This record gives sequence, C-alpha cells and structure tokens, in this order.
Amino acid sequence: MKTFRQKHLLFLLIILLILNTCLAVTLAVQKEALFYAIEINGVLCGYKELNLNHIVKDGRNILLLEYKTKIKFSVEGTGFDLGMDSIFELDPQTGNFLIHENEINIKNSTIDVKMVKKDDTILISSKTDEEAAVVSLPPEVILDNFYYYPFLINDFIKKGEKEKSYEVFNVTNGEINKITYTKKGMEDLEFLDKIYQTIVLDELNQNTGLKKTKWIDINDYLAVKTIIQDRVEYLAHPSVVNEMNRANLDESLFIKVNVSIKDFLSISYLKVKAVIEVAGELVTSDSLNVPGQKFTGTVENNIIDGFFEIQHTRYNGDNAPPFPPDFSENKSLEKYLEPDNFIESDDPVLIRQAQEIARGSKDSWETALRVSKWVAENIHGDILGGISARDVFNTNKGDCGGYSLLLVAFCRALDIPARMVTGCAYSRYLGGSFGQHVWVELYMGTAGWVPVDATFHEIDHIDSGHIRLGNKTNFYPKKMEIIEYRITP
Repeated sequence: MKTFRQKHLLFLLIILLILNTCLAVTLAVQKEALFYAIEINGVLCGYKELNLNHIVKDGRNILLLEYKTKIKFSVEGTGFDLGMDSIFELDPQTGNFLIHENEINIKNSTIDVKMVKKDDTILISSKTDEEAAVVSLPPEVILDNFYYYPFLINDFIKKGEKEKSYEVFNVTNGEINKITYTKKGMEDLEFLDKIYQTIVLDELNQNTGLKKTKWIDINDYLAVKTIIQDRVEYLAHPSVVNEMNRANLDESLFIKVNVSIKDFLSISYLKVKAVIEVAGELVTSDSLNVPGQKFTGTVENNIIDGFFEIQHTRYNGDNAPPFPPDFSENKSLEKYLEPDNFIESDDPVLIRQAQEIARGSKDSWETALRVSKWVAENIHGDILGGISARDVFNTNKGDCGGYSLLLVAFCRALDIPARMVTGCAYSRYLGGSFGQHVWVELYMGTAGWVPVDATFHEIDHIDSGHIRLGNKTNFYPKKMEIIEYRITP
C-alpha cells in the first residue's frame, strides 16, 4: 500500500473533524472574497484570496471553500513564484471536508492531489497517479480545512474547554495526527474597519512538533490570523495583491556561524553548540544519538539545546549483503523497500536504469556505490528542481532532496533498503553556515544504516559537517557555534 507524502520544505495543508454528537451551527457565510496577507520573516511576500459559499451538489447542501495562494520568495539568490489553488467541499454542519483538491505550481512543476472521504476512509489520488491510496479514519477524526472551525468554537466557547486534543487527518503526510489546542485568551482584532471578536488558540501537532497560533472569529468561525513558525497570515485589503515583495528564505534555511572552513568536505570531527527548533516529526535526545553523532543537552517541545559531536567513519564494504539481497524476513525494512508518491521505485524506466547501472556488481555495497556515483555525476544541482524521483531523472536536475529521491528510488528498485535523512550540513555559503539538507542512508546488513551524500559527491560516506535531525524534519536554527573541528585530507 502506498503512503501519501508531500515534499519537505515547501508548504503544507491539513484537515478536520467529526464529533460524536452532530452539532447544529448557524453559518454566517462570507459572500465577498476575503484577502489574507502573508508575511515571512516580516516581509509581505504573498496573499490568499478566499471564497466561502453555499452550493447544492447532487441534492446535498455543501459549503464550498476555495482559496488561491501566491507567494514570492528567493533561496540562495534565486527567485521563485509559488501558486496554489485549493478547494474544499465541506459538510455545513461540522465543517469536515467531503472532497479536497489542491494544486501547487512552482518552477514549471506541478504537485496535485485529490482527497475524497468515502465512508470511514480517505481516498487519495493525483493526475499523475490515479491509483488511489486508502487511509482508514478513526470514528472521531477531524478533516481540517485551515480556515473554518465550528468545532473549536463549539468546544472552547460554548463548552468552555481550556485545552483539548483531537485526532486529525493530516493532508501533508496522509497520516492521523494528534493535535492539541490550548486557549490563550480572547482578543478583539480590527481589520478593514471591522472588529472581529476572536478566541486565541495555540495549536501543537503532537506527531510532527509543528506549532501554530490561531485567532478565530467566534461569530463566523473563520481564522482571521495565523502564525506558523516564521510565517504570519492575516486579513488584509484586496490591494495586497499588488503590494508583494520577495522574501529571502535564506534567513530561515541557513544560519551563519563563527568559523569559515575552506575544505569543509574533509571535516573529520566537529563539535557544535546549537539551539535548533525542529518541525516535521518529534525528536528526542535518544533520536539525536546515532552512529557517528553524539548529542548532550535537552529537547523540549522540539527545541534542541545542547552540543553535537560528529565523527563519521567510512564503511569499507566488509560483510556486505550479496546482490541481489533478500531482506524479506526483516519486516522492519519493508517500508524502506516500497515505492512512495515521490519515490517511484516501481517505475519501469527507473527500474531499467537501475538494473543497467548495477549489472555485474559483486555485492550490494558495490551496487550502492555505482548507483550513488551515477546520481552524483548525472544530476545537476538546481534549487527546488525535481519534485519526484522520476522528474529528477527526466530533467537531470535536482536540489538535495531531488538527488536523494532518485538515489533512494534506484536502491529500492534493486531491493536495497534506503531512506532519506534530514538535518543540516556545513558549507561555505554566507562565509560559513549550516543549512537545511537532505541525504540518504542505505542498509548494509550487519553494518546497519550507512550514510552517503550524492549531492556533495560523497558517494560512499558523509563528512562530519552533517548533523542528523530525523527523517522528515524541517530545520529552524536559532543559534549555532562551532566549538572545535578537525580536517583530515
């Protein structure tokens, strides 16, 4: 069974709720479009245009929520324009979606998804992959739509709740997540000469660590302001469409440090003092202590505060599994052998190319080296290039995520367990900095998981400037200082 997973970095979606008791609500539907300003790191760089209207479909009353998003940003000096069109068909009584469609366009690439609630499941498909993934829903799940929250007003205003947790279907990863809301207070906000009576709620995703604060109008149930990490959205005048500037995401993705290391690919030991906020998955002190990496310090609410010591060693291929390998008896490896939405290891074109590269290999390690070398030499660096393994292969372009998607797809096509790893890596950018980065780990039997980085042309190892945070983390650095390092040519 496929799982649903959107590409890391850019950008989100999520979903809503069904309560035990059917609550009757009076809908105050906005007839005219609402506009929301989007600020990233204090720069007005985008907007959303939202429409909410009643329709009748197949004899059923539907609340139709539509919004268009435009964002202008830059990464490492290259500018990008992102567009997103989203549609939710909602149950007017609960706010739960019945159908959700979303399309993201960036750099001539498109990511689309369609989600349909059918009985106690969600069917997920796309134009490029019409085979639907099926996700089972628990009895009281929330199918969130981002803006319309009758269930929160019912629980926190009418019932007087101070804190409550819900099971929420997360459209970003296609999983059921536990979301906890905590009441911060009440606040009157003025937008466009209108006063909105709002309840202020902190939102914490207990599975991913993502934090938000929402201001929800207690009369119309609409979120009028939202803070997510370094992004703020709030109601604005329609003229916001013409007032956008370009936000520099380098401020979020990189942090300049105190040492410039010229030959950074030869770092053999590194000690770093760091304060890092992480989202995307929950991390612990234990999860940060892995082979080649030692962490001492604290992790509270996904904020890492402590010291990393990195000292990776190279695997020389001893006792490598044969090729082709057989890991069928190890059930824990199954998910690292299966195709995924953006890792099409079952694609005939990718299988054929992987087999061609691997032909004649004496064992799985030699196969992995050949595949890693092919990806390093044939894919060209391109920021935000390649949204899937097949797309990277077709265009021969990719960022670190693209290199990693293709390498993982090739290895899985050859029955070698492989997974993407997220964290940060040192580079000379900004005169010496750590930036969000993605690389790959390959399973080599008794040797365990072996890291490689085709993006950096480290086809059989990674340098000790890599800090592993998880498998799907987003990196929000607060402070990082290099305490000590060693270079081994």
